Amino acid sequence: MREVLTKLREPLKKEDIELRIGTVTAKGFSLLCYKTARVDRKRLDDSGAIWSNRHYNDAHGLVCCEISIWNNNIKEWVSRSDVGVESFTEKEKGSYSDSFKRAGFRWGIGTELYNSPFVWINWKTKPKQNGRGYDVVDFYPSKLEVTRYEVESDIPKLEIQYNKEIIFTSFKKQLQNNNQSQQEKQPIQEQDKNDTAYMWGLKVLAKQFQLTETDYNSFVNEYLNIEYKNLATELKKLGKEGLIIKYEEYLNQRQQEQYQGA
Repeated sequence: MREVLTKLREPLKKEDIELRIGTVTAKGFSLLCYKTARVDRKRLDDSGAIWSNRHYNDAHGLVCCEISIWNNNIKEWVSRSDVGVESFTEKEKGSYSDSFKRAGFRWGIGTELYNSPFVWINWKTKPKQNGRGYDVVDFYPSKLEVTRYEVESDIPKLEIQYNKEIIFTSFKKQLQNNNQSQQEKQPIQEQDKNDTAYMWGLKVLAKQFQLTETDYNSFVNEYLNIEYKNLATELKKLGKEGLIIKYEEYLNQRQQEQYQGA
């Protein structure tokens, strides 16, 4: 069993990492790293484990997945489970797949992804027709590729290319011009302040609740109803404890809605 657990917890490979667009602002967008259910299945198979999985609905009607591995030492099945979140495209299929991936995290598959670096891409965007948020202009996710991926002390570093050109790297790189370090710092712009506030709030709640950036955006936009231009001011008013309390209220409300709709 120990050998199986060691294999399951090995860092993912660059081929296992998928990317999707997260937050979009007037200046660009973030990219989120994730794994697919295929990665978990392959890792379980390659580990040599005798395993099985089943899906079920909890008391609130939410889809959960349980992954069980046979422990030959104690002659018993050992199980770990987690709940899934619906996707925007295929709700039922998405929640089944998501619950399987989350149960895989419980077994240590790809847990370093929780520590992935924040990936921000400066890119042309345009306001949405409804005036709420922005759309990315002339960007094709199929041209994205993770070309380098290394994990040290459970902290991943990665390099991302778009159309065969590097658009992000968390590896150390030599400055093209040493004089760049001597350049005068520019005053912080309002947009930059709000980007910083956004990341502060996300990190606070992610540490407490392990939430995704998609959940965080829904919380900020739909529940708190904070416009991006007011983000820094409003989050400063709430503070760390206030933000956590508000998110707990949001979770309780969502749970009640899901329970009533079940």
